[in-house]
Amino acid sequence: MRIVICDQQRMLAEALASGLDARGYHVLAIGATVSDVLGAVAAGRPDVCLLGWPPDDQSSDLDAVHAIRQRHPGTKVLVLSNPADPGTLCQLVRTCVAGLTHQDQSVDQIASALDAIAADQNVLDPGPRRIPVHRTERLSDLSPREKEILARIVRGQSTRQMALAMDITVDTVRTYVKNVLAKLGAHSRLQLAALASQDGSHRSGAGHRSPLSCVPAGQPVPTQVATEETGQQAGGRVMIRPAPSVPPRIDVLIVDQRFAFRDALAARLQAESGLAVVAKAHSAAFVPRVLVGRSANVILLDAELPDDSAFAFCAEMARRVDAPRVVMLSAASKPERIVAAVRAGAAAWVRKDESIDHLLRVIRGVVDGETWVPPTELGPVLRLLIQDQENRRDCDHLLAVLTPRERDVLFHLVDGAGRKEVAERLQLSANTVRTYLNSLMTKLGVHSTLEVVALTRPRLEALPEMQGLRRSTAWDADEP
Repeated sequence: MRIVICDQQRMLAEALASGLDARGYHVLAIGATVSDVLGAVAAGRPDVCLLGWPPDDQSSDLDAVHAIRQRHPGTKVLVLSNPADPGTLCQLVRTCVAGLTHQDQSVDQIASALDAIAADQNVLDPGPRRIPVHRTERLSDLSPREKEILARIVRGQSTRQMALAMDITVDTVRTYVKNVLAKLGAHSRLQLAALASQDGSHRSGAGHRSPLSCVPAGQPVPTQVATEETGQQAGGRVMIRPAPSVPPRIDVLIVDQRFAFRDALAARLQAESGLAVVAKAHSAAFVPRVLVGRSANVILLDAELPDDSAFAFCAEMARRVDAPRVVMLSAASKPERIVAAVRAGAAAWVRKDESIDHLLRVIRGVVDGETWVPPTELGPVLRLLIQDQENRRDCDHLLAVLTPRERDVLFHLVDGAGRKEVAERLQLSANTVRTYLNSLMTKLGVHSTLEVVALTRPRLEALPEMQGLRRSTAWDADEP
């Protein structure tokens, strides 16, 4: 089957092309824009165009699909989408696309959709029901038996098959299934399978690399390897020449929301000499589970994880003794977000519309201690970092004249709390808070609480203490 791939994220397109080529498909070309793919379709006359949705920033609505269908009716269109609204999905179906599938699945599943289209079947799979990320955190609440039940559900086993394999009764299996449904807040086995499959941690063999050679148990590992045929010399000695030194392997962890992206990218990176993908996860919360017994030198981290959890996770990794190098992957490159990543300890920021060859250079560079920022954003990033340093110096001077309790009151005021709320948060009386406010106004040379906040907010908002306060007050607000 001849295929053309179009996706704004060149990195995903190249990884999918590599994965599909390895499965026997013939990828004629890849493109990032509609004009690219129209030219490739005209030149190669492919059987299928695998079209990432939305196709590009310049196309309006369904122009890309209409153009391919009108100019090249012999080419079928399989749309690979992010979760889209029902109206858009209905419009896509009405354009007579041959298939609609989603990015929360593996390369094998995308290949199955291509096969179905080749057999003149229509594919309509807009994606699994979105399950809130916080549900995945409840997996740790399952007992070992319940985790085994969940793994067997993912593999598609029936109640009777599970009972036979686990040597328990059918009723006991049903009890375990009910417990898992209740603990994870799901309503069907299908939802359980979707939830557990998001990071691949319940698929057999996921994330493992077959060893190239084995040494029998109990035998020492040789420290020298013959590099050419050994010869018997006079005196009965054997000459063994040491092998040339080999650079240590780079172990990579991929954390990305989209199953298709992390599955295709992992397969592509595994083909590189001296590099291994040791684990994959769909969220930062899952990393401790998929890294059990393993470690990573480099983490490829989706900068668009929900609630900016990528930045908090990056900061957590940076505090480790043997901190891995974190490479942020993003569809955009706003200087403010790059600066936030650098502050959190990231070593690089790479756009997903870059090539995989570029990503490989960055991976090997950060292992050697290099840092990478997109050249077009380097100037704004440096200006923001310099400005940040100046603000921090101003903050240091400002905070140096305040007592610890005055700083506490000030942080809560900047966080948006009124006098009464500050008193409640700090467990102080209203009069005591008023005394601290008067002291703050005197030291800062202003005459109102509003002036205190207006003067100090630009300098304090970026401080870690301020960000930690906001997270803690947000968690308090979520509690019943």
